[in-house]
Amino acid sequence: MESLIGSKITIEYYDQNEEFAKILPRSGKIISHHYTENVDDWYLVELEDPFAYNGRENARLLIRSRWKGETLENGKTSVFILLIPDPALVNENKIELEKFEHVAWGLTKLPERT
Repeated sequence: MESLIGSKITIEYYDQNEEFAKILPRSGKIISHHYTENVDDWYLVELEDPFAYNGRENARLLIRSRWKGETLENGKTSVFILLIPDPALVNENKIELEKFEHVAWGLTKLPERT
């Protein structure tokens, strides 16, 4: 799998939380790769334009493709969007999903590669 670290990405709203739809789209850079006990393709995105949501400032999002066999490299990909309640939760590459807040589904777009 091609490394996505350092890639610019745009996250648009797709479904599951109309209130959160007002916050998207957002662009940022993929800064790290994370995994859980069962899934190894979570990515941390540092946003160009942080936002406030439910009384908390959010400068980063955790995302992953919703579909088996689909990756962020596929162009426009449906993803889970997770908020990070404590920045220390992503200090290690192995993460515990139950500590994050699933806030919505999104669609990601990577710039076209030449």
